[in-house]
Amino acid sequence: MTSLLEKLTALAQQAVASANCELVDLQYVKDGQQWFLRLFVERMGGDSPGLDDCVRVSDAMEGLLDVSDPLPHPYRLEVSSPGLGRVLKKKEDFIRFSGKLIGLQTLHGFSSEEDGAKRRNFKGVLEGMEGENVLVVVKGTRLAIPFVEIGKANLELEF
Repeated sequence: MTSLLEKLTALAQQAVASANCELVDLQYVKDGQQWFLRLFVERMGGDSPGLDDCVRVSDAMEGLLDVSDPLPHPYRLEVSSPGLGRVLKKKEDFIRFSGKLIGLQTLHGFSSEEDGAKRRNFKGVLEGMEGENVLVVVKGTRLAIPFVEIGKANLELEF
């Protein structure tokens, strides 16, 4: 599956570049009996894409998929904005969204020096990157979580 995801990501990178957008995330999942290829895109510079942007990316991706034919079965292509709970995947995302509230899940239990309890789920204010660590302030405690330990991270709604 990794090889297929790498091929799909490479194709998606071409499609979004042709529409002056950038790829935020790609999902290839089965929901019920239907397979979905979902692309989440932003305009270059981070603005939310409009409907025309999504159509351009979709048209470009369909053309690339028709030519390369990497998928072994029928699928539905969906292109949209990453939304309010935008996923954070790249190191650049953790720098760009510094100061924002995030939810973060680690691959393995991680403990803060303060309480020593191992946890996998954290919610706090992102402070960016320091070397290979993502800096997050959780309940007043600053944590340095190794980037390679992050399984999932996304922006959280702030009220």
